[in-house]
Amino acid sequence: MIGMNKRGVGLVVASVLLIALSVSLALLMWSQMEQVVIRLAPEVDCYGMEFRAEIGREQGTQVYYLDVVNLGSLQIEGFYIKSLSEGELSFHEEVSGIVARGATERIQLEASYPAGRYVVAPMVEVEDLDGEQYYKACKDIYEERVIVE
Repeated sequence: MIGMNKRGVGLVVASVLLIALSVSLALLMWSQMEQVVIRLAPEVDCYGMEFRAEIGREQGTQVYYLDVVNLGSLQIEGFYIKSLSEGELSFHEEVSGIVARGATERIQLEASYPAGRYVVAPMVEVEDLDGEQYYKACKDIYEERVIVE
């Protein structure tokens, strides 16, 4: 009877060790994957972003432009313009163009802009953990809503 108890204890110890090993491996994988996700999508810091935008068309032509006034403390590297219809946002155009702090710029647009509502999202330059730089849009609290008539 005493021998059976020792076997039972051995199974419990083995189970505890197996669970501890599984939890350790899971935590190790979680920390590694977290680093990969952070590297692929670093947080965009747009604190201090403030701008005004307007989409217009040159008289007598089909040439559209984006007028931007940068009122914030960050340089704007470009814009994502999305159309807003029936409460749904859809990508319309990506616009490149630098607007320095305190500057006003007119940027020619490639797409046509029928009457409607649009959302202009500023892009800033970000750097990932490997030092590579690229452009990423700011969060939606920094977007500007524009009406084209």
